[in-house]
Amino acid sequence: MRKIGGGTHDIHMGVFLKFMDRHGKKYNTEEELRRRFHIFRANMKKVQYLQETEQGTAKYGPTQFADLTSN
Repeated sequence: MRKIGGGTHDIHMGVFLKFMDRHGKKYNTEEELRRRFHIFRANMKKVQYLQETEQGTAKYGPTQFADLTSN
């Protein structure tokens, strides 16, 4: 697998690879891998925001749906 980018991409890629392994995710092309990675990364930014602003006891994190969009 080729490196997608530098900086925080590398950190997020490690989390993404663990996510893929944990949930048995496989993508047919590198293009699809990149697309799903970017969706995952955007979703994890939303998760971080929710976790930081949560007023109760909810916990947020990657689920088997973290590489999907609502569209």
